[in-house]
Amino acid sequence: MPDLVCFVGCMGSGKDYQSKLLIENGFKLINIGDSLREMAWDILGWKPNNDEEYEEFKKKNLISCEGLIHQELSGRQFLQNLGTQAIRKRFPDFWIELWKNKVSKELSRGSNIVCSDIRFLKEVEVAINISSNAKIIFCNYKSERYNCTDKHESEQLAQKILSDGFNDLDLVSHQYIKALL
Repeated sequence: MPDLVCFVGCMGSGKDYQSKLLIENGFKLINIGDSLREMAWDILGWKPNNDEEYEEFKKKNLISCEGLIHQELSGRQFLQNLGTQAIRKRFPDFWIELWKNKVSKELSRGSNIVCSDIRFLKEVEVAINISSNAKIIFCNYKSERYNCTDKHESEQLAQKILSDGFNDLDLVSHQYIKALL
């Protein structure tokens, strides 16, 4: 049976780095946020050409106080607002259903899958339902971008796992997840 490996952790905790190691060993990356980013690029009429442009996009302000909206909004905040406040709030399973369909299709083809952006308990639950052998791995490497104090709801699961004593690269058991449900 093909593997499904999902990483959960705070911003800057090494999820993408760990995923790249698996990709180098034949895993296919399918992230929950892939569809969100595709939608965002359609809205903005632009998409980054590489990882550096994407990282810069997340940091830069898209809307400044000089505009009609009296709030600064970074690219990261735009993606969070679009994904969570705009779509997920109205259609709670929208992103996870898109992800589930892509992952199920690839697993049925025999592909090993890695996901670097598990953010919500429901996403972990779906991963376990897709594959009873799904590995949920907690990342807590403290890179220069590490931030485990962000108050956005998409960071709460990682903060809970951290507060319960998990360490970098610990396997999060299915029993632990079921107890949180």
